[in-house]
Amino acid sequence: MSAACHAAEKSVILTSKGEVLYSASITVTDLGKDTDGKKLIGYKLDLSSAVCKTTLSGKAKFTSKTDDMEDDSAFLQDGDTVKTNVFKDHGGNGDVTIMLDVESKSPRYAGVDIANAHVVSGGCIKDKGVGWNFFKWKAL
Repeated sequence: MSAACHAAEKSVILTSKGEVLYSASITVTDLGKDTDGKKLIGYKLDLSSAVCKTTLSGKAKFTSKTDDMEDDSAFLQDGDTVKTNVFKDHGGNGDVTIMLDVESKSPRYAGVDIANAHVVSGGCIKDKGVGWNFFKWKAL
């Protein structure tokens, strides 16, 4: 998260609109640094509709300033761009990759991709590979 967000346990909630047929949000929490000195974030994905409900949570560690395509930014819905860093978690939720806005005072974007996702009957995740874009929406 940005320098202004380094206070322990500072959280932000971002939402996804129109990409999926259910409500989707992510809560991102600044957890400071791990024992290796790498930035650590907590995440909680909440997905729900009338027919499904899924909550995934974990901790993701800073891995890179750029994604696999050497990109270090994301476009917001209003056309602005923000610098992003990549955070990863490998565990029971699958291989979680989070591209998080680290430039804004409080994050305005998180892109989440999960490979080898855990698919559960009645859950909102139906495929082994899923992804969402979450924003702090503002009126245009």
